[in-house]
Amino acid sequence: MVDGERLVNFERHHTAATIVKSLLRLLEASSKYTFKVEPHIISKCLWLAALSDEEIARRSRLCELSDTST
Repeated sequence: MVDGERLVNFERHHTAATIVKSLLRLLEASSKYTFKVEPHIISKCLWLAALSDEEIARRSRLCELSDTST
């Protein structure tokens, strides 16, 4: 605090604004495509989203190990 006033973290706000702008650009670009719904793929994505971060990291390491052994 300076003279009883809180300081503003401009770098943090700049980073957040950059992320939001990037996401908005991606959303706008994606609106130009039409995607066919693939239930099998959606179920896999939902299954992955249900895993814990630790489980995802463990499975990622297993995939990396199997890629290097081939």
